[in-house]
Amino acid sequence: MKRIIFTSLLALAILSIVAAEYLSDEFGIDTVDPTISLTAPNGGNTFSAGHDFAITWSADDSNFGLSAVTIELSENNGEAFSMVSATEVNDGHFTWEIPNVATTEGVIKVTATDAFGNSSSDVSDSNFTIEDITLPVEFSGFTASQTSSDFVSLSWFTHSESSLIGYNIYRSDNSNLSNGLRINSTIISATNSTIGGTYSLADREVELNNSYYYWVEVVEISGDVNYHGPTEISLVGEAVEEAPALTTLYSAYPNPFNPTTTIKFSVKESDNASLVIANIKGQIIKSYPTFNTGEHTIIWNGKDNKGNSVSSGFYFYKLKSETTRQIRKMLLLK
Repeated sequence: MKRIIFTSLLALAILSIVAAEYLSDEFGIDTVDPTISLTAPNGGNTFSAGHDFAITWSADDSNFGLSAVTIELSENNGEAFSMVSATEVNDGHFTWEIPNVATTEGVIKVTATDAFGNSSSDVSDSNFTIEDITLPVEFSGFTASQTSSDFVSLSWFTHSESSLIGYNIYRSDNSNLSNGLRINSTIISATNSTIGGTYSLADREVELNNSYYYWVEVVEISGDVNYHGPTEISLVGEAVEEAPALTTLYSAYPNPFNPTTTIKFSVKESDNASLVIANIKGQIIKSYPTFNTGEHTIIWNGKDNKGNSVSSGFYFYKLKSETTRQIRKMLLLK
């Protein structure tokens, strides 16, 4: 009896396999995964952000052909992937523009998918490196204010600097830089600090009831120059009338923000103020120098005094002067 049952079950299994193969041939049912092999990059490479690289692969589906090839990038040795291209045709080639991220644990993954949803993947054999583009200078603010002595006080702030000789300031009575006149006699040396620097210059060669535009010229060691600005100011006949009536801290915008937000505040006549940013524990993570009378703008990029990016969460920005203390809250989302 047991032999009869076993024989019957074996026959039924064979019949199922034959039926599956028949249905696959007759009705186009595909249960076989495609094949794919990543040929480049396979690790050991060093890439520079902004350049192009040819990602190559070979893939095949012997039954009904491939519907798409997806390409993904991991910056942490395959722990997580982000999409590079989701619907590539299977031509074995994709021109990849290297992103501006820094990693020594780069991995590319290619996945082939057929019309029935069967898929298979292949990844780089080992890690590759991506070197990001380091900007020579990152500005956090550039302000111009009219003083009680009716000259222009210029201030500019940087988050980080590298490979710079220094700065020049240009002034024009219109917004065309080509009409600008350099107002500093000697170049203002850069600190070349990873935590940035604070700079100021007084322009006394101005006249009341006129508008002026200012630019910061950045001079690199390589000889390259670039410009930041303009910032505009209008000088009036009586500077006291133009001074803010109150020392006031305004709402940051945008808020919530990522990655930067703009903080504006005014300082009234005969008042001086300082601005700091603190975390929810009350610890000061970013501080700025003393500001005199006028309207001021600070752009915060979510980095502390050491140039390190801070984590997501609530932060307080505090304005303190001889006459007032004001505090507001902002939210950094990443």
